Amino acid sequence: MAEATARRDSEEEVLFESDIELSDLNEQAVPKPTVESGLWSYLTPGCQLYLVAMLCGEAMKALSKLLMEKIDMMVLIFTRMSITLCTTVLYMWYKNIDHYFWGPPGVRLLITVRGVSGTVAIVLTMFALKHLSLPEQTVLTFLGPQVAPVLARIILHEQYFWQQAAWGLVSFSGVVVVAKPPPFHHEETTGSESSVQLRVLAIMATLFVVLITGIVMIVVRSIGTRAHPLCVVGSYSMFSVLLSAAWMIADPSRITVPKTIRTWVLLVGTGLFGFCLQYMTAVALQKEQVSMLAGFRYTQILWAVVFELILWRDLPDLWTITGSILVAIGVIQATIVRKRLTEASKPST
Repeated sequence: MAEATARRDSEEEVLFESDIELSDLNEQAVPKPTVESGLWSYLTPGCQLYLVAMLCGEAMKALSKLLMEKIDMMVLIFTRMSITLCTTVLYMWYKNIDHYFWGPPGVRLLITVRGVSGTVAIVLTMFALKHLSLPEQTVLTFLGPQVAPVLARIILHEQYFWQQAAWGLVSFSGVVVVAKPPPFHHEETTGSESSVQLRVLAIMATLFVVLITGIVMIVVRSIGTRAHPLCVVGSYSMFSVLLSAAWMIADPSRITVPKTIRTWVLLVGTGLFGFCLQYMTAVALQKEQVSMLAGFRYTQILWAVVFELILWRDLPDLWTITGSILVAIGVIQATIVRKRLTEASKPST
């Protein structure tokens, strides 16, 4: 017993003389957790939510496209936003969340601005789609990811690096390649709807939608965590329901009732995907800066290609594949560059 005690004392003396602590040996014995690697590690929770939101948005548009031949657009908007509104109210009632539509007193003006601006954007988008081809309107809409970060830099003083803008232009060029838009000033066709004056107004309306979309992102970002995300969703849904209802009352010929179960299922699907889109977008803007999220909107074109292939068996051509690759490269590189530059700009401790 005495020999064992003496042996232990001598071992502790050796450790002490070599400046090694017993706790250090214990730390070396415990394996350290590995750090997550790969592209996913560059995505913050806000970016991950926004990516899923873009997927839900394209799923909603794909289902809407299937429904366009059977019901009127205003009926589709009314049904989709009514489902979103009912889902929002039921969830907030179940969770005992106050201020269903307007939020707390300090942010009611911002929430109202978000709801009204979103409703105006719907009307202008519908007008633009009447007088522009879908590729033209899509390319103009994708100017948004370039506008929103600039507005966030000016209004919210968020960080925005020129490298992000450069890779954003790469993604935008990919969108142009996929859309293959004809020149805006092509040969004029017969009919008043294709007149040059209406086309110019449609282009101006779409550019105004791009500005509104950037403002909406700024507003939701400014609201932050001061209001529950569903307050923002509920306000926008309510204004949209009121608009579409008033539109149908003014023009009853637009009212069409779905006649098959499949049509009702697709309608419910658009409502649910629309709810997920609005809710995840609001939460993502609470967690992440606008300049970081804006570029991920370009991934919509990737999901659009996937849904075209799945639902309509429309195989992508070489232009679509090339453009999709450019979009993916631009988004990935902008994400990586943003994170590295943000970490490098932090003061060292």
